[in-house]
Amino acid sequence: MITTVRRLHPRDMDRAKEIDRLSFTASEQYDDSMYASMISDDRFEAFGGINERHQLLGYILLERYPAYRIRTIAVDPAHRSQGVAEALVRFIIERAPGPVDLLVDPKHTDAIRLYERLGFVAGAPDPGAPGKTRMTIAKPPA
Repeated sequence: MITTVRRLHPRDMDRAKEIDRLSFTASEQYDDSMYASMISDDRFEAFGGINERHQLLGYILLERYPAYRIRTIAVDPAHRSQGVAEALVRFIIERAPGPVDLLVDPKHTDAIRLYERLGFVAGAPDPGAPGKTRMTIAKPPA
């Protein structure tokens, strides 16, 4: 269970890589330059779900330009189904100034159910990302 969500720091990158290795195929994992960009490039914001022992259980990568897009949600398999992904997505929804979208593989039905429960709506398949569906949540007016 996570106790806090905070911005990722350089010291978190080895753990983020480990979570990716446990979560994704080799072709789906980022290269070292992308991990560096997560914490140094203004286009991105990366946040981690931290437990009471200060361990990184999962992370979420947000791309801010041109719109707010969740690029990655990764949770250590040992900590799945414990609300980590939900807490990370809620954190992004709350802090984003406008709509948030993401791309999801239609085969990931558990993820789709989570996104729908949080208010995301599925759109058409994304022509720029074959095999993926775009889901969006609109922010209510302030």
